This record gives sequence, structure tokens and C-alpha cells, in this order.
Amino acid sequence: LNLMDKLESLRPQILLSVQRALLGEISASLRGITCEWDETKITINCYFDGDPSETNQESMDDVASEVTADFPNHCVEVEYVRVDAPKALPTDPHLTWVYRRKELI
Repeated sequence: LNLMDKLESLRPQILLSVQRALLGEISASLRGITCEWDETKITINCYFDGDPSETNQESMDDVASEVTADFPNHCVEVEYVRVDAPKALPTDPHLTWVYRRKELI
């Protein structure tokens, strides 16, 4: 397999790992989560309405720890992005959404 095929083959495992780790960790201010990865790193991008609280950051750190346990050969990082509603979340078609809350426009 070439590198792109190897990375694409990780997709279901990474998405299921992140989604499982998110159980019980999503707060009302969390608008969405995207995930990206390469051969050495997994990045979890968390989009918050307002500044993420310390509790929110601790929850997302717990998520990263659980994903790290599933992928010990990857560095798992969490990025916090403030996108206040009603401002639109990113619409890049290359983003891989793991979670997105329902929002009325």
C-alpha cells in the first residue's frame, strides 16, 4: 500500500476511537470536532462557542489520552478554536467531522 492508502485505511479506526472517547465528554459549548491525521500525528480540532473552560479543556485532554491509548505510535494533539455562534463553522470539504451539534440558523 502507498502512504495515502495507508492513511485512508486508518480512517474508520481513528474516527471510531475519537467518537468512543467523546462519550460523556461533550459540553453545551462544543459546536463541533474535526480530526486529521498523518503517519505520526492525530489532531483533534475542537470548535467552541466562547472560550473553552478549564473543564472543557480537561475533557478534551481526556479524549486525547483515550485516543493515544488506541494509537500509541501517534502523537495526539488537541487544538481549541473559538467560533462564536452564529458565525459559521468551517466548510472546507476536506475536513473530517467527528461531531457537529445541531444548530438553528
